[in-house]
Amino acid sequence: MRDSDSISFNGSTIDVDMDAYLSQHDIIYLTPAEQGYEGFPLGNGDMGAMVWTAPDNICFQINKCDTWDDAPDKPFGAWDDGNHAENYTSLRHCGRLKIFPGFPMFDWKYLEDFRARLSLNDAKANWYARNSLGEINCIAYFSHYPKVMVVQYTDKLCESVKRKVILSRWGTRVFEHWYATSKRAKHFGPSGTKAGSDKNEIWIYQPTRSLNFVVVCKIASEKYEPVIYHSRQAGFTIDADTKCSFTLYLSVVTSEESC
Repeated sequence: MRDSDSISFNGSTIDVDMDAYLSQHDIIYLTPAEQGYEGFPLGNGDMGAMVWTAPDNICFQINKCDTWDDAPDKPFGAWDDGNHAENYTSLRHCGRLKIFPGFPMFDWKYLEDFRARLSLNDAKANWYARNSLGEINCIAYFSHYPKVMVVQYTDKLCESVKRKVILSRWGTRVFEHWYATSKRAKHFGPSGTKAGSDKNEIWIYQPTRSLNFVVVCKIASEKYEPVIYHSRQAGFTIDADTKCSFTLYLSVVTSEESC
């Protein structure tokens, strides 16, 4: 489609079919992204996610604009050899959400069809994959109000398998000096990570030096029991079946926000 097909002059004003115009500039993948930084960015101005497909899962890297780990008030010094970077103020990531269909549905070696599209007009991303093991479709977007990420997932597989939804947070590294130095230290950012659950919700709580934040995930169904794997990971295990469909909601809130 050309721009002239979506823009017209009615005699007094210019009419623009925004859906048709913007759809010409959608980002379309016909093969899976190989690296996380090649994924689709989604967000609402407050929360955001980088989303891509690994061979056996869909991965959502969750971030928020104000999950700061503020350093104590004192004069800012030089970063010298990089030994003190973790002591300075930094923005911490929130966690990762992964959906495992149970089969390597996005492995390029087995794919018969793959399409991923980032739609600019409605700010939605869609992934579709088909191989001899079945087919899968996933749609994701961020709502402005309430501030929540919505994931609509469906699949149809060749045999009954269990699906898993896993929320985790392993830590945050500060790679100072534009990644010029990377020390193999034991420190992975703020400690105190704690996973929890209640009915059909799971969450990860993270304190920093200046605030606390919680990542909460919920599946809109009472039949999926939450599982706490350890202090940094919780999830859902979905009973084995040939078909699966659910809607998932995820949000992040800090201690500096009113509930």
